[in-house]
Amino acid sequence: MAIGRTIWNFFFGCHHRQLSRAFTSQGETYKVCLKCGARLAYSWETMSVVPEKKQTRKVANGPSR
Repeated sequence: MAIGRTIWNFFFGCHHRQLSRAFTSQGETYKVCLKCGARLAYSWETMSVVPEKKQTRKVANGPSR
């Protein structure tokens, strides 16, 4: 079933092309997709988003209190 989900996301899912600037909070650096709210890990060493297989995806819910 994972293959079907991957194909579905490729054609109809968010491609995360509109990203925010990099944020660092509680030792984690990330960018947020402006369309779907997905939180993508960011590496200052490579100055790029970490490939999805090397991270766990989280959805940003706004500031935690």
